[in-house]
Amino acid sequence: MKWNIFKKKYSFPEVICLSVAAILLVTVGGYAASNSLKKFSSGNPARAEEVNENFEALRAAIETLETRIGASTGSSALTCPENMVMVGGYLCVDKYEASIWDSPDGGTQYFTEDDIFSTNPVHSPKDAGGNFSFPQNGQFTEPLYARSVPGVEPAKNVTWFQASASCALSGKRLLTNAEWQMAAIGTPDPGTAGDGISECNTNSGNPVSTGSAGNCSSHWGVQDMVGNLWEWVSDQTQGNNPVWEPSSDVSAFNTLVSDPGFADYGGDANFGWNKATNRIPTGNIFYSMIVRGGHHSDADKAGVFASDACSSPSHYESSIGFRCGVPAH
Repeated sequence: MKWNIFKKKYSFPEVICLSVAAILLVTVGGYAASNSLKKFSSGNPARAEEVNENFEALRAAIETLETRIGASTGSSALTCPENMVMVGGYLCVDKYEASIWDSPDGGTQYFTEDDIFSTNPVHSPKDAGGNFSFPQNGQFTEPLYARSVPGVEPAKNVTWFQASASCALSGKRLLTNAEWQMAAIGTPDPGTAGDGISECNTNSGNPVSTGSAGNCSSHWGVQDMVGNLWEWVSDQTQGNNPVWEPSSDVSAFNTLVSDPGFADYGGDANFGWNKATNRIPTGNIFYSMIVRGGHHSDADKAGVFASDACSSPSHYESSIGFRCGVPAH
């Protein structure tokens, strides 16, 4: 029988096992070839203490090898920061929907107001000049931090730009759409009966504090991925307008330049995208970003597969929040 190990495709665990075996053979062989082991020739008797010395030397070699392998492969388990949950063995996800604060450790909380049409819709502090220091376009002058904290009001009326910036300031990032889907696996669903009865907050009409719906948990232990608030993810897509409406259209540029609310975005052009349906400022031509999971009034329409791809990254409303993620370390 011929063996050809070079034609076989090995999985990652098999490669690790083969590598360890090779290191073990080389290391033990090296010890055998050294003077640390007694050498016996055929026909000559060996004293018991000499054999025992050899076994002791081999034991020491194997223990040394195990220590070296552990150090080189990071045998200690990957860990996640406080109030984050390991998903898939490599990704840390905020256990709770994000709240926004003026300190990485707490301080004053922002983005909790309900009225998106108020005269102060940005819901962030102002700088010495009276300007918002954490504006809708995310171009902050003073940092705010996204935190995963139980028992508080989750951030809402937050744009995609603000969510992305506050995650980054906390050393994290928004989840991708695929990562969000993976983290949500196993979260209870309201069903299709239309009554909205669920272990998640899908039919109350108001968001609840983070983690208070204790049974609304994914298989990984991530809370409130269904209902409560829609959650921004990092992915962008074509706007969902039924008619092709490219942002390079002259009328779109005219609207872009003339809309006073869009001045914060510098009049920058966006080519090749349909405009998002939900647009604040009203005239902007931004593409759509994706939100996931549904909110507190979506009843059976909420769930781990619920998505909405019609909101501009400058859009905000009281039914949209977010959470962050970071690679495990």
